[in-house]
Amino acid sequence: MVRETVFQKLGEAKATLQRHSKISEKEFPKIISRLGNWFYKKNFPLSRQELKALEVLVSHKFNPYTVYRWHLLTQSSDEVKAQLMRGLIGQKRASKKNQSYKNMYSVEEKDIHRAVLDLVERYIVR
Repeated sequence: MVRETVFQKLGEAKATLQRHSKISEKEFPKIISRLGNWFYKKNFPLSRQELKALEVLVSHKFNPYTVYRWHLLTQSSDEVKAQLMRGLIGQKRASKKNQSYKNMYSVEEKDIHRAVLDLVERYIVR
């Protein structure tokens, strides 16, 4: 039996939402983000369109928070996506790797400036 990847499942969820509640590709990230956060917290009101999308997802046995996490994984690095596609890592490990990549590559402008000055000093000034 071939196991579906996260990306195939996300595609099914998107297609279901587009077919039943007329949500465009452009609106999908915002709506699924709100639904995913609302599903467990329920501390803010949802619009009619969001309520319709929630109803569609739940009636088709999709957990809105899980669909939101799948969507976040589509924004991962190519390396993480490839490992997910091949089944080398699971969703949880992929999310953790994605976080570590964000921390690794989040540099401030000052850090970049300092690194450039160090390089210039080290290799050009001599």
